[in-house]
Amino acid sequence: MIKRRFLNLVIGILALAIPVFFILTALFFAGNDYNAFIIAFAKLLHKPGWTEFFKSSFPESSFENARVLLFFLSGISLLISFFLFRNLNCISSGLSRFFSSLSGHTAYAIQTIRHHSLAEKIFIGLLLPVIFLVSLYHILVQPMQYDEMWTYNYFIGGGFWRTFLIPGNNHIGYTVIAWLFKWLPVNQDIAIRLPALLAGILLILCFWLMCRRLFGSSIAMVSATFFSSMALVTTYLVLARSYSMLLLCSLFLLWVSIKLIRDRQNTFYKQFYLLILIAGYLVNPLFGFGHLVQLISFFMIGGFRRDYKTFIQLIYASVIAGLILTIFYMPDLVTSHLGLIAASFAAPPSAGNAVFIKESFAAVSQHITGIYSAWFLLPAISILLLFLKQDDEPRRFLIYCSVVSFLLMFVILLIQQRFLPERFFIFLSIPVALCLGILLEKFKVLSNLSFRSAVILSLIIFLISSFRTYNYSHFYLSEKNDFDCKEISQVLITANADSCYIQHPDFKPGLEYYARKENRLMVIRMADEKSLDYMPA
Repeated sequence: MIKRRFLNLVIGILALAIPVFFILTALFFAGNDYNAFIIAFAKLLHKPGWTEFFKSSFPESSFENARVLLFFLSGISLLISFFLFRNLNCISSGLSRFFSSLSGHTAYAIQTIRHHSLAEKIFIGLLLPVIFLVSLYHILVQPMQYDEMWTYNYFIGGGFWRTFLIPGNNHIGYTVIAWLFKWLPVNQDIAIRLPALLAGILLILCFWLMCRRLFGSSIAMVSATFFSSMALVTTYLVLARSYSMLLLCSLFLLWVSIKLIRDRQNTFYKQFYLLILIAGYLVNPLFGFGHLVQLISFFMIGGFRRDYKTFIQLIYASVIAGLILTIFYMPDLVTSHLGLIAASFAAPPSAGNAVFIKESFAAVSQHITGIYSAWFLLPAISILLLFLKQDDEPRRFLIYCSVVSFLLMFVILLIQQRFLPERFFIFLSIPVALCLGILLEKFKVLSNLSFRSAVILSLIIFLISSFRTYNYSHFYLSEKNDFDCKEISQVLITANADSCYIQHPDFKPGLEYYARKENRLMVIRMADEKSLDYMPA
């Protein structure tokens, strides 16, 4: 158990640091004019040449709004500080009990694994290392891709404060961890991808434990194997992006939601729910999709029970999480970057026909399973699950989450009438794999199979799915661009050039990335009029 004296010290430091930070920042804004602030900000982030970029991202009107907002936040932070000091012992006692319960649940999970049969231990002891080694192989041989290079150039490769203060970072949690990993004595291409791999391995282990608890050993093996070899899951175990962490947070949120259904008065589960909300949104704001799905499902459970108390408590926790998260996303809120993202989703639809709907279903299926021809499976599973009668509330909740996930995703597709980025479909990975477990249990597909037969079936699923997955085109999309970027970068560095002018925007992050690896600063001007680096030819 973490000692209360230590927690008192930590809370006391936070209670002092929060108002001091906001007051000093407010005074800094008040004591500088706009141009002086931009210059100071660029120096703080070790980017003195980015003044025009910061001016375009943070215009003078936003600077004036930030002045008022920071003085308002300074007052709020003083109230928070007063509340923390006044309730110091109560808060530290609550946190101490929370960490004690967390350590108890972790110990229980470990103890549960120890009590599993030897065959199950061998199964998971083989599955996780195989996935780890295969993913590590791809980490070693696959070149850095466009988004990875962009993330490194702007959020990971510089000083620590750039992660938080440069507008547009919607992967704060991942970039902070990757920034720490880049100091490991390994190649930086490998280091910044390792957090995604480690989170993915923990994700598969936790998914297996959840299925084991819900469905038993045989179904858990089949479902976990299917989940671990899905196209998007395996892809984002390799790439330096936040989506394996996002799935891990979504799985934890699902776990604690099931616990709250069984024990609505448990304080630890409510606190853990709040913690996961904060962690999930810090990893990536797209966590909101999974959060919304579960809130809708809780509302449906409340209607079945005719009791909405738990749902109202979760809404309350969501509001508290939102208030805390405003601190971390303040640069995006002040510069309206999150508003621009929302506006892109609200843009007019680009098409509207039956072909689009059919192709959307096909694309979703391919992104999840790697099998393009199985587009009809997702709506079929959704319809089937709606008619499954479940007296057990946790299973009913899983069905609600699965159906709502499918339907909400397709509603978004139909409203947008455009193909969303494939990473958006990763949220369906957990529902699809859980649906498999629910259907296998309901129709007793594995009830007459021996444990050995379940292992053989899992192996067949893994081999077939892995063959499709590891031939998935996403792994190889950037190889040509990467080769071209390396060639062009080498020519520029050999010529001792410090700037260049390019026509194709896909080359920009690659040229900057390879120049940075040689400790060079490459100023790149773009022919694209929409680019912040646009320069007429």
